[in-house]
Amino acid sequence: MDLVTFTSASTVAGFVATVGEDAARRAPAASIGPVTSEAAREAGLDLRVEATEFSIDGLMEAILADAATWAPADAGDRATDGGDPDA
Repeated sequence: MDLVTFTSASTVAGFVATVGEDAARRAPAASIGPVTSEAAREAGLDLRVEATEFSIDGLMEAILADAATWAPADAGDRATDGGDPDA
């Protein structure tokens, strides 16, 4: 898993409740804004990205800007083939 995105504090709580604290803490996270980021930090998540424009578009822009600095080994393949590992 490259990144889990959160759009509200309640999605943070729901994710942690669903996968458990240990698993949730292993996944890097991106947040739509400061309130959601605070919930992620309080849950002990590895917050990597916080949007500066508090919208889905802002979250995506923040993720794309950050992705250039940490690109996973297969990110180039996903960028050109829509995520299909068999493409």
